[in-house]
Amino acid sequence: MKDDLVSRQWLLNEYDRQHKGPPGGARKIMEEAPAVDAEPVRHGRWIRMDDTFARWQCSACGAKNHSVCWTYCPSCGAKMDGGTRDVE
Repeated sequence: MKDDLVSRQWLLNEYDRQHKGPPGGARKIMEEAPAVDAEPVRHGRWIRMDDTFARWQCSACGAKNHSVCWTYCPSCGAKMDGGTRDVE
């Protein structure tokens, strides 16, 4: 099983909603599980620019690049999937 990032609060709410009877050991395990050090994913896309040597610009941070071979922005780390759910 890979390490997926999930919402602890969502898990606890679902456990409380579905569990019948007194709280079990599973709830305590969820409450005490260590948190991971993670950042929300930023989404962006490469914007074509014709007026400079750097032909492409990151829509998330504005960094300029002369290649679109990157699947992420090397400046801000935005995932270049064209998504619109940018982190604020």
